[in-house]
Amino acid sequence: MDGRFFSSVLETGLDRPFLLLGRPGHSDQDPTWPVLYEKLRRSRIEMTVAGAIHSLFTDFPLIVESLKLPKSTAELVAGGFSGQKMDMVVKKVLMAFCEFVFGNPAPELL
Repeated sequence: MDGRFFSSVLETGLDRPFLLLGRPGHSDQDPTWPVLYEKLRRSRIEMTVAGAIHSLFTDFPLIVESLKLPKSTAELVAGGFSGQKMDMVVKKVLMAFCEFVFGNPAPELL
């Protein structure tokens, strides 16, 4: 999720289903994503979360909310997103992908 690839997987690829989930424009800014995507030999999905920023794919937004930190800190960390909402989005996408991988018809979300 919204991260860079550093291992030999960029050379060898993968022969199992793989999901890339990130912020808009991530694959344009991170050259490892398109390289890996082309070397995925099974089902592959690349999705973005509209309006997301890099730190939304971590626990930071939930921590900021639970500590009730100032709005300026929340904006810096989460870009105005609710940590709880982002947590729900990631869980739904991952559950849909798992359903697909384990043989169920691809959910509409995918």
